Amino acid sequence: MFRRSLVQLNAGEISVSVIGGTGNGGNVNIDPPLVTLQNGSKIIANAVGGNGGKITIETGGILASSNSEIRASSQLGVTGTVSISGPESDTQHGVAVPPGSYVDAASQL
Repeated sequence: MFRRSLVQLNAGEISVSVIGGTGNGGNVNIDPPLVTLQNGSKIIANAVGGNGGKITIETGGILASSNSEIRASSQLGVTGTVSISGPESDTQHGVAVPPGSYVDAASQL
């Protein structure tokens, strides 16, 4: 369980996988206010001969580049689950600027 104010992966990986045998993929629980995945980062819970794992992300915001992935799978068993609660943002086309105008701080002093 990761409990921090930010989980930031830059070409990194969090993995709980079974490469051989019949074991099940592990579970990953992440619950910071913000998660960022950049440059092909991965969060995976895979298995070959058993069931895929379970990935649970509870966050206020998740930003993921288009080449990053979150995956729970299995080649022979039941596919795992990925549960994300919180808004998801695609940064492939940049970050959206909210509508409206900004307040000039100097005029408020």
